[in-house]
Amino acid sequence: MSKNAKAKLKIYQEAQQKRAKMSAAKWHERKQELIKRAQEIEGSISLDDIVHDLKSAEASSINNEGTSAQIDYIIEQYGEEKGLAIIEKVLS
Repeated sequence: MSKNAKAKLKIYQEAQQKRAKMSAAKWHERKQELIKRAQEIEGSISLDDIVHDLKSAEASSINNEGTSAQIDYIIEQYGEEKGLAIIEKVLS
């Protein structure tokens, strides 16, 4: 994983921790404010790019952890039955 991707992932994780400490009502209020601001300046900022970079960093991290982490992730995302079916199909 590149240094840039690691830095972005760290920022995302820190933001998640801060949000977890915030009350649900306070977070909802803050989120609505952010949504409004983002919609007002749409086009000049790309939240899509940020999300893409974060998910790419997450995927890189999972892949770098090895096959066990990849299998765990696939099962977590698809559920046991479908995840195992996908893995079996790839391995056949």
